[in-house]
Amino acid sequence: MLEISHEWLKKNFTNPIIFDIGCADLCDTVSLKNSLPNAQIHAFECLDYFRESNTVLAQRYNINYQHVAISEIDGFVDFYPSDELNGKKWPWSGSVCKPNEILYNNPEWKWGEKITVKSKSLKTICDELNLIPDIIIIDTQGAETKILQSLEFIKPKIIWAEISEFKNYDTKTTYQEFVNLMLSFGYIEIAKDKLEHNALYKLNNIELTEYL
Repeated sequence: MLEISHEWLKKNFTNPIIFDIGCADLCDTVSLKNSLPNAQIHAFECLDYFRESNTVLAQRYNINYQHVAISEIDGFVDFYPSDELNGKKWPWSGSVCKPNEILYNNPEWKWGEKITVKSKSLKTICDELNLIPDIIIIDTQGAETKILQSLEFIKPKIIWAEISEFKNYDTKTTYQEFVNLMLSFGYIEIAKDKLEHNALYKLNNIELTEYL
């Protein structure tokens, strides 16, 4: 994921509560914590490949880490881990959504065996922590629509979401349908990154500076 602008975040938020959903190896999360040291950051990842190193990094950088999948389900879900990309180890593209046939049969990719992982809904996480984030950063390879159904119950001020993978996984949705879902919950899209892999959404009634 291309990182959200840290300078823009610092202009608009003082001591934000941030959820980083699908944090992988915590690389972007640590960078965010370094830029916003007073932020309370909660990071979520379910792939065991990252578990040990993430636990160490989270303690070192005062990040609240939970080793769990976030989906629409409280319980257990199937997870489809990526293994290799172009002959190199690549665990960053796994998802609770199955890769579609085009991606699954692409010789550049190798996929691991489906696994079962513990899952919590976003609403359950908020209820357990007794808080609502100001900011959600979500990179879940097309599962964003499943996860953000909880926006019916919680209203973070902004959401930075991956939007480029709906077509590559069995998501049963499209980018436009995702935009419509966000609109139905009171969010409008205000910016995209240069590659249009990610988009920024804000609540209608929130005043923010222009995103640059």
